[in-house]
Amino acid sequence: VAKDRGLEIKQSTTQGSKHYESTITISTTIGGKEHSFTGALFGGEPRLVRIDDIRLEAGFSKHMLLLTNEDKPGFIGALGGVLSDGGINIGTFHLGRSAEGGEAMALVTTDEEVSSDILKKISALPQARECMALKF
Repeated sequence: VAKDRGLEIKQSTTQGSKHYESTITISTTIGGKEHSFTGALFGGEPRLVRIDDIRLEAGFSKHMLLLTNEDKPGFIGALGGVLSDGGINIGTFHLGRSAEGGEAMALVTTDEEVSSDILKKISALPQARECMALKF
């Protein structure tokens, strides 16, 4: 299907992965910045296990936020406040970071779609670097 839609496919295999039985990595450019997403199967369920160079584990949901921020105190509380003020309920919250005090990443599932106004408020938070809504 990907080839039919003009996407470049590169496939490689190895004998015995250290971490997962099977994985797939997709690289794409979003807003002029290249990102890679690695997924794996756990018990037959698809999970994200790495985004760019940050390890985390999260399932898929209809409405999700992908956030990158500086790993400093207060970001998670401020994010929760913005979502709460907008009437958005958090379903799950998955975190990862490159190093203590470095870049952090969160995958947040929400019960409903997050509006562009709320995305702008999240992006305006002091530690925020990148914020995007994902739909599956």
